[in-house]
Amino acid sequence: KDRTLGSGDTLLDVVHPLDLGSSFLVFGDAGVSLPTGSISKKNPSSPIGGNYAYNMQLGSGTYDLELGAMGLYLHKYFQAGAHLSTYQRLGPENRNGYKLGNLYKTEGWIDVPAGFGITPRVVGYYKVKQAIKGVDPTLGRNVYTEYYHHDQQNWDVSAALKFERRLVGSATLVAEAGAPIAQGAKNSDQVVVSTNYYGTLGVSGTF
Repeated sequence: KDRTLGSGDTLLDVVHPLDLGSSFLVFGDAGVSLPTGSISKKNPSSPIGGNYAYNMQLGSGTYDLELGAMGLYLHKYFQAGAHLSTYQRLGPENRNGYKLGNLYKTEGWIDVPAGFGITPRVVGYYKVKQAIKGVDPTLGRNVYTEYYHHDQQNWDVSAALKFERRLVGSATLVAEAGAPIAQGAKNSDQVVVSTNYYGTLGVSGTF
């Protein structure tokens, strides 16, 4: 039942079209993630007032480089896309003595617009997180934290429903909810952190 609340790191990203065909589009993106999320959320169950484990912290504590490429296929009745991305952890270890491993992610989706801003969709991803470097001294390295010192792989395929509504100008409200059809993981101790459902709410726009 543990939880951490707050804002995460801030991504400043630039997206640039590489090829704009009539039905197939290719974009490249690059950005920098700023360490605005906390890495010192405390675990009240810790006898020494230690931090929560790495995955429960809101940020990385480092400046990270993001690179990606996206392909989008537009059909009369559906849209399909894929996005390849990586986060490269830059610079030295953060103030708590560690640096998260590099992240590599492949995402894919198929959208079937149904009108009135409603879009049923199937989304999936495959993600590889490399082992962290260093160690948070309030956690140490033991049987409970060894998971983070090895590469982690996980994947998910979900059915979802998305709703979009234009607000003002180019600003658009986007809401989505979904539940996994299949998911799994591979790591040092075979721990699987499963997702029962997810929801997102955001505002997007162009300029």
